[in-house]
Amino acid sequence: MTASALADREASAARTARGGLTVPAWVHGSAMIVLSATALAILVRYCLHSYRGIRWDEQLMSAWEVTEATRMTTAHYLSVITVPSVALVLIGCVATAIVRQRLSLAVGAATLIGGATVTTQVLKYEVFERLPQAGANTLPSGHTTVAISVCMAAMIVVPTGWRVFLAPVAAGLSAAAGIATVLGSWHRPGDVVAALAVCTAWLGVALIVISALQDRAPVVRSPGVSPALALAGPSLVLLVMVWQRGIVIGAGLPLVGAWAAVAVFAVAVGLVFSWLTAVADRSLA
Repeated sequence: MTASALADREASAARTARGGLTVPAWVHGSAMIVLSATALAILVRYCLHSYRGIRWDEQLMSAWEVTEATRMTTAHYLSVITVPSVALVLIGCVATAIVRQRLSLAVGAATLIGGATVTTQVLKYEVFERLPQAGANTLPSGHTTVAISVCMAAMIVVPTGWRVFLAPVAAGLSAAAGIATVLGSWHRPGDVVAALAVCTAWLGVALIVISALQDRAPVVRSPGVSPALALAGPSLVLLVMVWQRGIVIGAGLPLVGAWAAVAVFAVAVGLVFSWLTAVADRSLA
């Protein structure tokens, strides 16, 4: 570590001491991994290894009936999530970090996207199995994993001032991707929540990697309104659903059950992105 980098760290430590304790990014990352692993274990127990849980998961998906026009719109939206598009976003994230001279952020973004994507495919096709006669396993959702991971990576590499604008967009797009797979009957609600858990775990890994690699101390700032705005994106998605005339509730499940499934996912996405935004603003160089 150079003398100037050491001086930066000492100056940042002094600012932090005056302004209050800042929890290191690696601590947040470790907490994310533990919470995500716990959530994933619960989902596997009740969505893959319980006939009652499997039945409810199926009903929460099939309760949504959409018009053909809405179904086509949903399919078109999800068709954007392809290998070339993911590669393009990854290149953009890495390039942004390099332009900012933040190699640690580039490594963290690549770790997040690559790790989450590969983990989802391995868990879905090589590790997880549903109970006999319960059909093929689709947990976690690949499309949702890709959408959430690239949005998280973008949040990591952009400058602090940009996050106030990107936070609601990234969180909203992530929530919309997961909900779209449920509305289009591509995935069950448990699948998309599992995808969020996988991405959050790898976000934790990325934060630990960044903490280990960054050679300059972050300028400790208050996160401001960005974390709150991250909650606004998924909330807007839910409001659009309320006013979307192409979406109706089927008779197979009470209204509260169908809406609760997507609302819980949307709120969870908002909370995770709010957490990410707060950590990035305070702890990433």
